[in-house]
Amino acid sequence: MNGVLAHVRERIEESCIHDGTLKKNGCKVIREGIPEPDIVIDFDKEGAPVDSTGDPGQARRCDYPIIAEEEGGDNWVVLLESKRGDPSGTDEGKQLQAGALAALKKF
Repeated sequence: MNGVLAHVRERIEESCIHDGTLKKNGCKVIREGIPEPDIVIDFDKEGAPVDSTGDPGQARRCDYPIIAEEEGGDNWVVLLESKRGDPSGTDEGKQLQAGALAALKKF
């Protein structure tokens, strides 16, 4: 392991680290094929590293970034955005981009 998860844990509030089933907006994510160990950050939690409008539920960002380490030393960042109904693509793309930028700034 290359220490990226320890680096992330030092820079994120513990209250933002998500353990358990990924469920949001009536959607459930099955985490298959993502290397372990990993860290899942809930960008809806207070203290999350996102640009906020003052209301954590209204900031533009993705729902969850997942940061993982493979045994060979490669790092993964997977950004998740869940939507109900008919997604437009435009807003979701902006939310994923904002999540990536927040992760880059913080980590």
